[in-house]
Amino acid sequence: ITFAAGSTGSLFDADQASQPDTVVGFSEGSNHLMFTGENATTEAAVVASAQLVNGNTVLTYPDHTSIVLVGVTHVDAGIFA
Repeated sequence: ITFAAGSTGSLFDADQASQPDTVVGFSEGSNHLMFTGENATTEAAVVASAQLVNGNTVLTYPDHTSIVLVGVTHVDAGIFA
């Protein structure tokens, strides 16, 4: 996960494999997600699996891992670098 210069984003739970990673301070258009083997098809799969849960977006990756974007209520393929 990359954060724009000067942003206050934070990543939590990255070391707990059984829990989704949690990102606080993610700003669409300024911050971006990257994952190994990224391409248009895998990006589309992640965006298609985005779910809104309690005001947060949960993205589920093709390898079945997930990430929570706290306070983000809409995502599109533009979140990927």
